[in-house]
Amino acid sequence: MAWPPQILIIARESDQRKKLEKLFITSGVRVFCYSTLLETSSFLSGQPVNAIFAETPLPDGNFQALRVEVERHRKGVPIVLLIRNLDWNSYLAGMGGGAFDCLSLPANTLEAKRVLWSALQAFSSANSQEPVAA
Repeated sequence: MAWPPQILIIARESDQRKKLEKLFITSGVRVFCYSTLLETSSFLSGQPVNAIFAETPLPDGNFQALRVEVERHRKGVPIVLLIRNLDWNSYLAGMGGGAFDCLSLPANTLEAKRVLWSALQAFSSANSQEPVAA
């Protein structure tokens, strides 16, 4: 995995998003933030990303639409669902739709770091090449 890992946060602007962004930056990753599926698709078409943290629903799409865009541009990237105020409908839609994990906002610092490094490890493991015997 290239260093520093790049992650994408897709969420409406808020104090909670800014705190999460700051926490991830201090954890040694490069963070990009967007708030729509269109912006995300444009970013994914030209940039590598190791993990995505996404709030749903997005203003212009839902979790399934995001999943399709991610798989089209960056197969195997884990998507962590960001849930506000125990939004169970978003939780069920995301977890049933293949989300890697879920993080409730406002995020607990230790839990956010655990989920971040777990997602990065999963991506790294999924994309590591097996040695080929000569």
